[in-house]
Amino acid sequence: MDLQGTHFMRLCLLIFTLFISPFTYGTIYKWVDKNGQIHFTDQPVEGATVVKLNDNTRNQVKVVVPKQTSVSSSNTPATAPHTQYHARISYPREEETIRNNEGNIALTVQLTPKPNVEPLFHLFMDGQPQGKAQKKSNFTLLNVDRGEHTFVVYVMAADGKQLTSTPPRKIFLHRAIQHRAR
Repeated sequence: MDLQGTHFMRLCLLIFTLFISPFTYGTIYKWVDKNGQIHFTDQPVEGATVVKLNDNTRNQVKVVVPKQTSVSSSNTPATAPHTQYHARISYPREEETIRNNEGNIALTVQLTPKPNVEPLFHLFMDGQPQGKAQKKSNFTLLNVDRGEHTFVVYVMAADGKQLTSTPPRKIFLHRAIQHRAR
């Protein structure tokens, strides 16, 4: 067989493998040994029964995109009527793991378009306010407990009217040292 024929055979084998692989899946067998120990395997064993998996037990990932809330600022002084503001947490990324033994987390918020008056940013972590509203769009949290946390930042006009809020941002904080003097 010449070189061209070999390449053709390899290409046919590759196409066949790619075509058939989505339609094949492993069968799981369950069997009990003489000591009463239950075993699971992908190889048929004498006395084994096929395990049927329901659709809800298979690994499935569903991405839920949170809705961004936005409130018109038509009654806010020195802003254009019916301006729609959009805010997002630009750092850290969604579901990012932050490794910091001190438990420090920095967040950055972006707001578009830029308002005519200086807005206030109010940070909430896990549904709880973190301090007072501030003029800066950067936040630094200290000594945060390790684990999963969800952040939302509410953007408000000087009169307290909410202009918009960020979609929730989930992050994970990894601290090698759990118990630290507070």
